[in-house]
Amino acid sequence: MSRANLPARQDAMRRRQTVEAAPLPADIERPYTVVEVAALTGFSVQTIYRLFANERGVLVLELKKPRKRSSIRIPRHVYRRVMQRLTVQ
Repeated sequence: MSRANLPARQDAMRRRQTVEAAPLPADIERPYTVVEVAALTGFSVQTIYRLFANERGVLVLELKKPRKRSSIRIPRHVYRRVMQRLTVQ
């Protein structure tokens, strides 16, 4: 294997690993990730987990092996509801 064609092989490998997301129907909005909500609000990722993990309507994927962890997605309507609730009137 020569190093001369290494960039070309790396590029081909990246293209194989890239997964194109299927477009969502017009009536379904893509949910936010925890990192996206943290960026929108200025809160830490840990704070966003605490705020949204037990909120009704949040999508939770729990992985139990080898260590317990969870991944959550926050639908936009849930984000708006929680932000409205937390906003001082």
